[in-house]
Amino acid sequence: MSKAEKINLLPGDYLFREGEFGQTAFIIEAGTIELVKFTGEEHTVLTELKKGALFGEMAIIDNSPRSASARAKTDCTVKVVSEDQLKKHLSSSPTASLDMMRRLASYVRTANERLSRDAFEEVADDEDENNASKSIALFVEALKNKWEIKINKKLHIENEIIHEIIDSNQKMTTIENVFEKAVVIALNTNSFISNEVQIKKEHISWPISSLEKVNHHQFNKHANILEFLDRYENAVSVALENGWKVNGSTVGECCDPKVSPASITFNLKKYRKPICKLIKQYDNRWPLMVAHFRPFQNILHEYRNDIEGKVLTA
Repeated sequence: MSKAEKINLLPGDYLFREGEFGQTAFIIEAGTIELVKFTGEEHTVLTELKKGALFGEMAIIDNSPRSASARAKTDCTVKVVSEDQLKKHLSSSPTASLDMMRRLASYVRTANERLSRDAFEEVADDEDENNASKSIALFVEALKNKWEIKINKKLHIENEIIHEIIDSNQKMTTIENVFEKAVVIALNTNSFISNEVQIKKEHISWPISSLEKVNHHQFNKHANILEFLDRYENAVSVALENGWKVNGSTVGECCDPKVSPASITFNLKKYRKPICKLIKQYDNRWPLMVAHFRPFQNILHEYRNDIEGKVLTA
């Protein structure tokens, strides 16, 4: 990055204030900067930034007012970064681009968590939600750019998936891991040679939290069915990531602990009706099995035929 203007700040000095428009970002060369937000009664510190941190990017990215104020906590020196300098830096470094998006989303999530903890629910937080959505969308775009460079192919992501990621309320590390698995699965299931890889909804598989598992065991009469279906779904994901054909043997091999193909078939057939009801109840919970696992597809097909037969004879 070329030489740029530098600004010196004393403790308590504001570099910019919430609501102002700006065309520059900043890099800290010395000291500590606080990002603070006015809640209506006082200023709440969202995060502290140290030497080397880049901040204030959002004003450049979407030309919106500053969503928080930047205040010096100690004696500080910051470098001014213009829009052209920022674009040049990010275009030459996908890693820097990804780090920036991760940091942006982290700031917004920290802000939302802090505001909730301090009981500011009555204060309108539409702006924070809007910034969070923009940051996550930018983070997904950065992930897309990173993987396009890595696999030397164009990635196409359905808009529905982007909305699902934004609404998922997952940590950035979880989003990154799920996106990586989706790319690997898309590559391994691509049936023809092409310069474009399409990420489909069925490639996105969110982890089941430990809290959800506890709740299922305690309150759901089908807890055992949910447990083995979740294990089979995860096993299908592992098999696809390894580039294996998805069948009873590979799914059983990828289960933790390992199970036999016969036990998988037995469970799916024995609990066919409750499984079909659970699929309706937990929409898109097992997308990989629905798309790739023939034994799972067969019980769905048989069940649908039974329903159609009852309708015709009624």
